[in-house]
Amino acid sequence: RIGVATREEAVAAFGEPTERERVPISILRLPRPPSVTAAPYERRAVGLLPLVDELERSPSMETVGILEDELHDLAGEVIGARALTYGIEATRFSDLHARLASTIEDVVLARAAIESMERETLPMRIEAARRGFLLRIQAMRENLMRG
Repeated sequence: RIGVATREEAVAAFGEPTERERVPISILRLPRPPSVTAAPYERRAVGLLPLVDELERSPSMETVGILEDELHDLAGEVIGARALTYGIEATRFSDLHARLASTIEDVVLARAAIESMERETLPMRIEAARRGFLLRIQAMRENLMRG
């Protein structure tokens, strides 16, 4: 009940009722976007491993910058592709993006470790920075290979 006693009062208050029309459910469904899979993006993430290997062999700020740029570019593309997917593929894209974000954090920490290795003069501190750097490299490898 909507607060009016009779149909006439309802028509006076709200106007004539509209006519209902049955619409097939297929018309109501929006067309699905073209299917995009996470596999090519995961392969590109694995393709960054040689850059991680190069960084491990010869730590340099230039290599860190290149790796960070590549990761940011790939993460941006993954976000764009994620918007076009649904279901399990969307979950795979979300997982890949989380792994890329974690790898970017590891790159930032690796940069700090390289700066420490270059700045420090005491052998024990240099070794501690080197161990931290190698831990970040290992974490990057695990994040890029998982999938």
